[in-house]
Amino acid sequence: MVDKGNLFEWQRQRWQDTDPIVEAVVLRMQKRSCEGIKKYGCTMEREDISTSEWIDHAIEEALDFAVYLERLKRDINTYYGPQRSA
Repeated sequence: MVDKGNLFEWQRQRWQDTDPIVEAVVLRMQKRSCEGIKKYGCTMEREDISTSEWIDHAIEEALDFAVYLERLKRDINTYYGPQRSA
């Protein structure tokens, strides 16, 4: 388990030195975590799901991600035409 006291102190010290893009990702992750806790009533530390089930969940998320990327690639090709590698 993460020592939240040390984590928050580290965040406080490092906040001004972070990459703004990384900062935006961290904020989105925190928001998503809060939404998940509200929706499911637990954190990712839950133990009612087996390792195999966690892997299945990750695979499903990865497959969704691949579909989103394919959609975006088609949108880019429609707008700009097929892209050639350098």
